[in-house]
This record gives sequence, C-alpha cells and structure tokens, in this order.
Amino acid sequence: MPLYKAIKTKAAIKDHELNIEGAALAGEKLFLFNRGNNIAIIIAWAEFIKYIQKPMGLIPNFEFQKIQLPVINNFSVGISGACAINKNEILFTASLEETHDNIADGTIKGSYIGVLRLNKQNKISLVSLQQFKDASGKIILDKLEAIEIIKQQGNSIQALAMADNDDGKSKLFYLDILKK
Repeated sequence: MPLYKAIKTKAAIKDHELNIEGAALAGEKLFLFNRGNNIAIIIAWAEFIKYIQKPMGLIPNFEFQKIQLPVINNFSVGISGACAINKNEILFTASLEETHDNIADGTIKGSYIGVLRLNKQNKISLVSLQQFKDASGKIILDKLEAIEIIKQQGNSIQALAMADNDDGKSKLFYLDILKK
C-alpha cells in the first residue's frame, strides 16, 4: 500500500517494524499507532477519506511523533489500542511482552492504560500511564489490545477493554477510569 510505504520512508520504519495496532479519530485527525516503536501517525481525516476512496491517488499529508513509554527489563511497552476521549485527548492501551520482534508474540508481562494529549502545534504529550491491576493491586497479566469509551462524566470514564492473550481466548474488561 503506498500510504504504508510513505509512512515507513518518512518515519524511518523498517518493513519488519511496521505494526499499526491502534487507531483513533479525534476531532478532524486520525491517529494511527505503530506498536513496534510507539510512533503516532497523524493524518487529517478528510484527506485520509479521499485517499481511501482513491488509494492510487495522492497520499495524504501526515506527521508523526514518537511516544515515550517505559522500557522494562530491556523490553518496550507498546501501544496496542486507542480511542478518542475528545478532540484533543486519546485513551490508549499498551502492553509489555518479552519479545524484541515487533510482530511476534512473547511472554505477556502486563498492560497499561494511559492518556495522550494533543496541543495546538500537533505535539503529543503523555498525560498519564497506569499499570493494569486488579482491586487488590496485583498486576493483571493480560494483553489489552483494544479500548472503547462507553460513558464519560467529568473526569470519570467507563470503558470496555479487550484482552487477547495469544492463547485463543479473549477477555472483556469493564473499567472505571478516573482521568487526572
């Protein structure tokens, strides 16, 4: 796909590093998240739609930015799912797997839920990042791969998150999130 080729070239992503796992539409912008190196690709939604309708046409303009997430025991936490909170904020999931391959699965060491904020200059900042734990504070060893908001009221968010642990079984989690 020409768009993927352009993304790989502009963001200096190697073929084996391209692994877009998260996408969110916030305001007039589409955010695609490459798990392998936590790069957010930002495309104007109207331009993306035109491209989808005519994929051999003009590749939409896009920007990209690296999101700094933790590296634990030499393994990177990688963005795996996303949804818009509003036009300037994105709720996302990320997971930690013991693998240095951007596509191959590894031993799951847990997941995270975070918030990103986009400023007027299209710069993304990490607002919060919390490890996914049960009510007793124990780390939940599931790989969250998707999240969607059901209801928002003030700083309170109710969301559903899907875990896919690479064993053929999926789990659905109902989350109450207090946004900072």
